[in-house]
Amino acid sequence: NVQPWTEMPLWLPETFPLEGEKKPWRGGFSISIKSAVNEGLTFRRIEETVTDVYEWMESTEEWELKAGISGEREKELLERWYQ
Repeated sequence: NVQPWTEMPLWLPETFPLEGEKKPWRGGFSISIKSAVNEGLTFRRIEETVTDVYEWMESTEEWELKAGISGEREKELLERWYQ
């Protein structure tokens, strides 16, 4: 099992509660951006964002991820997924 929020940041399941909670966090990320778009919010292509983040990460000194699953855990889960 993958733990939501702690092992997989930004994943809030709506069908079961997080550990220690009584109810699921239904609608945890359900917000309207309509007013922001009406005020001129723009978006760029995901490819640009991914490229910029990758280049930024490559340009910084060595760092360690503080959230999410480890590379080993990711590999294990992907192997199980593809079986």
